[in-house]
Amino acid sequence: MELSCYGDIKAANNPYVDKEIYKNFLPVVADSIMWLKGSCFRHGDIIVAMLRKWDMNVYDKYKHYIMENDVCNFMLITYSAKGELIDSKVLGKYGGNDVGNTYYTNITPTGDPLTFRVEQATLDGDGSMLVQYREDLVYTVVTHEYTIGKDGKITDKVTGTKKEHRRPKGTENSGNTSFAQFKSYFAKCTAPYNNDSLFEMKVPGEFLSKPECFDIIPDTILSNVMPRDADLAACRYIETEENCFFFMVEGCMIPIKGYPYTDYKILEFDKKGRFKKQYIVAHFSDDMDINYEKIPTVLSQNLKEYEHLWKTPN
Repeated sequence: MELSCYGDIKAANNPYVDKEIYKNFLPVVADSIMWLKGSCFRHGDIIVAMLRKWDMNVYDKYKHYIMENDVCNFMLITYSAKGELIDSKVLGKYGGNDVGNTYYTNITPTGDPLTFRVEQATLDGDGSMLVQYREDLVYTVVTHEYTIGKDGKITDKVTGTKKEHRRPKGTENSGNTSFAQFKSYFAKCTAPYNNDSLFEMKVPGEFLSKPECFDIIPDTILSNVMPRDADLAACRYIETEENCFFFMVEGCMIPIKGYPYTDYKILEFDKKGRFKKQYIVAHFSDDMDINYEKIPTVLSQNLKEYEHLWKTPN
């Protein structure tokens, strides 16, 4: 996406436009909308501004699938030489969650400074494709040309429509994850077992790659989250003569319902990699009064209930 004309918001000390001070120069002002600084230029008696309009709660057909359905609108705004607002158009949209799965935009320059060529992609269907990873996401891409006239009015001309398939990051090798590869993401633990340390991440801060991990882990066992929103931390695993027990932490900031939560789980597989059962050792959520310093003690105590699964009698 060509965004240089919209400024670098990361480099700005304060990227936001003060809505109260500049409300007479903005096409719309609302509590759920933030305006971000961009750029402007003068062409004859017309002043052209390019600003981002960030809508933090969009009610469209994808809202049911995204808790925070925020969408960035790339705005084209025209003013008279005296600063009078003439016209505005949405050149393109990006967003529908933090990776732009429902909308994305390509803005390319033309030889005319008052003409902008835009490819706007919109996810097909009712949004149900957002819950899956293994299939392509299918978009309708419409090409527009926006032209500013001598009077400052902006015209929109559709010049083409096409279909596009886009796979989310990480799906290229989906379906090829082996059980041996899955095991390698966890640290093998040998006796004696040190209770709460079984839930120490093998690589702190890293999570299992999606969708590959769901080649092995059934996504139906997730507690209260759509697969795309689950953060699955690989910790330790214990291998016995018949089974493998994987210690995993399932975290979720955007649950299907209720509050963000963290579940400490044991996943039981046979030696051929067939899933057998999961055990939830502990559950914590944001609506609970949690003493975080006591979590290791709680885990150690709760794990005693499951030790018989991997410990063999002497």
